[in-house]
Formats: sequence, structure tokens, C-alpha cells
Amino acid sequence: MTNSSLQSVNVSGSAHLGGGKYAEIRCAGSAHISADLEANRIHCSGSLHSQGALRGDDVHVSGSAAIGSGLNVGQARISGSLKVDGDLVVRQAASVSGSAKISGKLSGETFRCSGSLQVDQEVALESLSVSGAIQCPGMVTAESIRLTAGGWTSHVGELAGSSIVVEDPWGRGGTVWHRVWGERLGRVLVSEVSGDQVQLIQTTAKLVRGDDITIGRGCRVDRVEYRKTLSVDPDAWVGESSRVL
Repeated sequence: MTNSSLQSVNVSGSAHLGGGKYAEIRCAGSAHISADLEANRIHCSGSLHSQGALRGDDVHVSGSAAIGSGLNVGQARISGSLKVDGDLVVRQAASVSGSAKISGKLSGETFRCSGSLQVDQEVALESLSVSGAIQCPGMVTAESIRLTAGGWTSHVGELAGSSIVVEDPWGRGGTVWHRVWGERLGRVLVSEVSGDQVQLIQTTAKLVRGDDITIGRGCRVDRVEYRKTLSVDPDAWVGESSRVL
């Protein structure tokens, strides 16, 4: 949305804005938006509150953002808290450092969260990375899913994708650290995991299926169905496993 005739707004302190289309909105303080709004750039240091839907090509918020009727972004970086009543659509890439709570669906391209992510309906992305915890009762689908098991427990209805990795904060070199801090690592509680390449730690699941599967330390899985390879860590428990065509 590029239009040289659009106006720009600078807010220092507190301001109330109506809806419409803007070239740029800059806020140092608090901005309250009363209706649907579109802008090329939205940069806010403080708080941003919108009663309507918000659409921005480039959105940066350092503080808190509360959107009343859906958020659509090209690129976004939120440092603090994000609350969306409705759906969040990411056309390119978005990252949240802190917390994100979405009452509808999370969809689009790339989404990264360092902290906590809560999606009340479902997730459908190209790439999802969460370092901390994710809460989603529905299906979480992405070509690439990477969850880092920090100190919180994640609850997910179903994980599905091409590459699915649940790892500890120390990556592949974390064996020694796991012995010391293993009880403090979070867990991923999920009904079903389906992927081509699946690598799990600290995961409790009823069913895991895929081509190449690694069931790592701390896992408890009722059933595994694999097409090519299966590796099970001595510190994991698998009820039953079978190779399927």
C-alpha cells in the first residue's frame, strides 16, 4: 500500500486516531485507534490500542499492542505483548519477544516467538519457531516447526509439517546440561505428531508418525509409526512401534 498522498502522523504522549489510510504512524507514548486502519509503517514505543482491524506493511511495537478486530502485517516486530481479538495474518515475517495471544487463527509465512504464544483456534504457516511455550488446542501446521522446550509446558492439539523439531535450549550439545536441568525443562503435550522428519525431546504424545523419526530423551509416546528409520533414546519410553508402507 504505497501512496504519496497519504498523510503521516507523529504522536508524542497520548492521541486518539480515527480509521482510514496513512503513510506512517509514529508513536512515543500511547495511541488509541477507533476504527479500521491501514498504514505503510507503524512504529510505536509505548502502547497501541485499536478497536478495529489493523493492517500494516511494516509494524514495530516496543511495549504493548492490543488489536480489536484482526491484524494483517507484512513484516512485524513486537517487543513486549501482543493481543489480537480475531485472526493474525503474516504476509512475510513477524517476531514477538514476550507474549502473544490470538483469539482466532494464526496464518501466513514466518512467525517467531520468544516467550509465550497462545492461539485459540489453529496455526497454518510456512515456518514456526517458538522458544518458550505454545498453547493451541487445534492443529498446528507448517513446513518447518521448531519448538524449544524452555521452563514451561506447551499444550497442542496436533503438530503436522515437513520438518518438526522439539529441542532443548542447548541444542545438540545439551546432553550434560539435560542431566543437571532436565527436570526444569518444559514439556510438549500433544495428541498427534505427523511429519517427514521428526525429532523430539520432552514430548508426551499418543501417536507419532513420519518417515525418519527420532524419539529423544524425556519422551513418552504411546505409538510410533515410521516409514524409513526410527531411533529411540534409552531415556525415552515408547509403548509400541511399527514400520508402515
